[in-house]
Amino acid sequence: MDRIRNFNLETTRSFLKKGWINYRPDPFVHAPETFSQAKEYYKMLVKFRKVLDPNLILHPGRLAIPWDSVSDLPDPSKE
Repeated sequence: MDRIRNFNLETTRSFLKKGWINYRPDPFVHAPETFSQAKEYYKMLVKFRKVLDPNLILHPGRLAIPWDSVSDLPDPSKE
């Protein structure tokens, strides 16, 4: 399992350098890497999610919302 996670992490970092953003990120692999580099994109997702799902009942944690449910890194929407 660690090899798969490491592969996902390595490819995510590589593709992010080329401008790629995963539209359906794994909350524990892709999301922290992607959203820490694409802060405005994450802020938009948080706002959009608040409108459509204010109680966070649909797929909780899937889009790394709330952020602290998936990462100890600084929350990109607060920067």
